[in-house]
Amino acid sequence: MTAESPIPPLRPVETIPVKQDGQDYVVLRDPQGFSDGMIAVAMGALPILARLDGQLSALDITAIMRDEYGLEVDPDQIVSIVEMLEKSYLLQSDAFLKHRRAMEDEYREADVREPILMGGGYPSDPDDLVELLETLEASEPDEDFGPEKPLKGKRLRGLMVPHIDYHRGGKSYGRLYKQVRALLPDPGEGPLLVGLIGVAHHGAFEPIVTTAKDYITPFGTMKYDRDAMELLRDRLGDKVVREEYIHKHEHSVEIQVPWLQYLLKDHEVTFLPLLAGILDAFGNGDGPIASEKVDAALNALRLVEENHPGPVLWLASVDFAHVGPQFGDPATVSDKDCSLVERRDMKALETVQKADASAWWDELMSDGNQRRVCGVNATYLLLNLMSGTRGRVIDYQQSVSEDRNILVSYAAALFQDA
Repeated sequence: MTAESPIPPLRPVETIPVKQDGQDYVVLRDPQGFSDGMIAVAMGALPILARLDGQLSALDITAIMRDEYGLEVDPDQIVSIVEMLEKSYLLQSDAFLKHRRAMEDEYREADVREPILMGGGYPSDPDDLVELLETLEASEPDEDFGPEKPLKGKRLRGLMVPHIDYHRGGKSYGRLYKQVRALLPDPGEGPLLVGLIGVAHHGAFEPIVTTAKDYITPFGTMKYDRDAMELLRDRLGDKVVREEYIHKHEHSVEIQVPWLQYLLKDHEVTFLPLLAGILDAFGNGDGPIASEKVDAALNALRLVEENHPGPVLWLASVDFAHVGPQFGDPATVSDKDCSLVERRDMKALETVQKADASAWWDELMSDGNQRRVCGVNATYLLLNLMSGTRGRVIDYQQSVSEDRNILVSYAAALFQDA
């Protein structure tokens, strides 16, 4: 690459500020997982990175730095930065596209989806994992939140479960799954299918994206449902698996699988791994209800349930608000912020109790989802599937970091026949 060559655009990267030896740096990381490396650049290089739009050369950027910032930058330094980014596949270049296709093909050909949380997000030893889940399941109700009681004699239809890490939110998992244990269908009712809808944190163009992969955990293999997968592909075409690579580095499905294996060890069970992508493609205010693609996806999921020869349980693995400087807010999280988030979350949970998907969407979008509820799309799909049921909120919590740069809220609920 020369100083006169147009520079390929910078891919969407995560920026992590760090300090070393008194100097401020920014670590660049690929959230999609196509690059394993992380590159640290000086904070002063950010204006240069911001100009990597695919149109400019190193000489062009040098002129901009001089004219707009009064800085004299050697174009060869810019070329060196660009070459470093290129080697790490952080530029949208021909080399990256070839690398991406190779990684997607490798994942597509694999029989299983390897765990990304094992040994970090949860113990790799099965006995240690059982001990952890037993401890979490024994968690007492929080003194600051009064859980609703499940309805007696009513069939369990669905779950809303956090996907925050066990370290911060494990007690919420435990409080919910303790209730679930008493509501599970009898193994004699036939094979159980769990439709597990996670969050495509890094985006997906389709309303739902599945993956034809068994999941591996310390408890062994959780098999995906072959019949359900075939039906989805028959109804929605190959586009439902076209983006399946996003499952490889997505935690929101995997984090529920150990719980399912732990609770359902006496059941014949398969699952359908799903990630919720774009629902309101046009952002015109009409919402997902106006989307033929969303309607087709929901009809396909309903058909999966109708055709399954046993009970079906739908599960949305979702978190709620994401507030603070870590997520782009200018100020640290205050007590007032916590109260405001709680009030808005409680209004949203009222729509969950009613299993009202349209009301959920309207409530979240009334302020443009200002508090960044990451589970908005997955929950919308779940509530559509839960139409006619009653939601019972089992837990609600907020996790605030010590430096108050992060607030994440999350809830746990179950759905039964009304």
